[in-house]
Amino acid sequence: MTDSPFTRRALLGTAALAGAAAVLPEGLAAPAPPRPAATDGFRIVTSGNGLEAAKAAREALLAGTDPLDAAIAGVNVVELDPDDLTVGYGGIPNEEGVVELDAAVMDGRTMKAGAVAALTGVKTPSKVAKLVMERTDRVFLVGAGARRFATAHGFPDEELLTEKTRKIWLYWKNRLSDLDDWIEAAKDAEDPDVKEFVRKYGKGIFRPQGTIHMSVRSASGDLVSVTTTSGLFFKIPGRVGDSPVVGAGLYSENGVGSAGSTGRGEANLLTCGSHTVVEYLRDGLAPEEACLKALRRIAEKTHHVPRHRDAKGRPTFNVQFYCVDAAGRTAGAAIWSGSKYVVGDAEGVRTLDCAYLHRRAAPRRGAARPPQRRFHAHRTAGGARHPRPAGGPGGPAGAEPARRRQEQDRGGADPRSRTGRRAVQARRRPLPHQPGGVGGAGERAAGSAGLERFLPAQGLAHGPLGPALPLRIPRAQRRHRHLYPGCRQRAGRRRGERRRRQLAVTAATAFPLQGLRGAGFTLLELLVAITVAALLLTTVPPMLSRGYEAMAYRTAVRELVAGLKGARRAAMETGRSVAFVVDTGAHRFGTEDALNGELPAALQVRLIVADREIDSAERGAIRFYPDGGATGGSIQLLRPGGGGVRLRVDWLLGTVSQEAPEP
Repeated sequence: MTDSPFTRRALLGTAALAGAAAVLPEGLAAPAPPRPAATDGFRIVTSGNGLEAAKAAREALLAGTDPLDAAIAGVNVVELDPDDLTVGYGGIPNEEGVVELDAAVMDGRTMKAGAVAALTGVKTPSKVAKLVMERTDRVFLVGAGARRFATAHGFPDEELLTEKTRKIWLYWKNRLSDLDDWIEAAKDAEDPDVKEFVRKYGKGIFRPQGTIHMSVRSASGDLVSVTTTSGLFFKIPGRVGDSPVVGAGLYSENGVGSAGSTGRGEANLLTCGSHTVVEYLRDGLAPEEACLKALRRIAEKTHHVPRHRDAKGRPTFNVQFYCVDAAGRTAGAAIWSGSKYVVGDAEGVRTLDCAYLHRRAAPRRGAARPPQRRFHAHRTAGGARHPRPAGGPGGPAGAEPARRRQEQDRGGADPRSRTGRRAVQARRRPLPHQPGGVGGAGERAAGSAGLERFLPAQGLAHGPLGPALPLRIPRAQRRHRHLYPGCRQRAGRRRGERRRRQLAVTAATAFPLQGLRGAGFTLLELLVAITVAALLLTTVPPMLSRGYEAMAYRTAVRELVAGLKGARRAAMETGRSVAFVVDTGAHRFGTEDALNGELPAALQVRLIVADREIDSAERGAIRFYPDGGATGGSIQLLRPGGGGVRLRVDWLLGTVSQEAPEP
């Protein structure tokens, strides 16, 4: 007998086979795993950012590449893109400026998987995850161990922080706190890369997540999946989300389906969402129904804390699922509307809208109005007025006032145009207190460009543009005022008015009872008077009440805005942080030193602030820093009859804006 190598693995393998043979009945072999029958073609489903990845995977599948290798080749396109801030090379770093990557792969044919987390120095963590699955008897490697494993297999140690992401990270770091040693340079905010990042992600909580998932069903029915990400922006070092966790970020099983997720990883981790979707497929649900049911479970069961729930109890975060079943049917679904997913097959690649549980409120926009021709009133030599286009064909461009050109550039017409009128420059005559003369009149006309009156839509006035103003008579000529016909007429009218007033006073004094002769009211007149009084008593008080309520609401909004801006200004002037405190229970607000402001009791107040600024269930604060930034948050005032306002404080810039309240 020839000698054979003796190892612990060989011994364990022999023992396992012997045990299996002892259990099976004699003459019965172990059944092979079921393999689906051949189908009409392959299917690719990926997240909304995977359009180019789906194209690459499709080309690989058409060339006969293994489905798992094709999926990895697809996501490699995004991993190697330095302009993608959410995946692989060029991803946003953690709070220490280090890019940590997570990835996982799963093969539904063998039910094997491999994953890496907090991996540094490797641009394509999905390839390392595949090596973990193929070259080890383990599933998950993290941190330094994953880095050493990648080095052992020839992956060079590369810098993943690009110049773009370095500037973005420094901008975030410099504005993080007024108590550390980092100071923001004035030019940092003007950098084009920083400005684009703030424009895209600088609203809300400013902590977006980014991930790409891809599930592939081959033409023969094999199911595989891969998920890769750089994780939460500026995350705690070592933080791992759902992406590399088998059962959460992805799950594949031949004969059933494959699924994966993007969005808030912590919410998905608590329900093992991808495995849940596949189990719903096993129960016979369609892909879209399976995804929505898993999302509903997340929305109902996870994160019952104020910061993760809105006023209606709905999640403030988002989670998306993408799946393909054994029959090749695909679907994408999300908690909130607006998400996309990509589907690829032999016919091509296309982007589709995800199904959703809740619809996001559409932004309120004014109705679009067609462009309207503007006219200005001009006087001819004979005094007639005629319309003339302000700029464009038929008139010089400079004839239109600058303010109107700005409104036209913004795409909005003058509000008064809704009534069919145009704002035009008014004619103006000298007032009595102004000096006369041709020169003075010219100066006054030049300074009256801001005065406006209304003309009909055709640009023609139905009559004079205003009452006639008194003619100023020079002091040297006042002795000859009798020569002016207008002055004689006005003087005569004034003398007649004085005589009539004197006669009325004399008559009232001499005959005090004359007005009472024949006095009295009929029954009909009394009934009418009583009815009018009753109507007034019925309608006037509610009107006054509503008017008072509206006035109190507007006053509260103004005082809140002024208080927030004042706290920000005080922080910048004093060089120390200032907290603006709101007590929703007592309906009071102010600085942490004194809550001097009071909100009307009829208003419903909702407060969203950072966790560390919550004093109690009804009291929290928005803290402003000397650099102008803030901890961020929002204050909502809701009126009893509906409507209200949301005052949002941007945490990055500290600015205060008014928005429509959240539903």
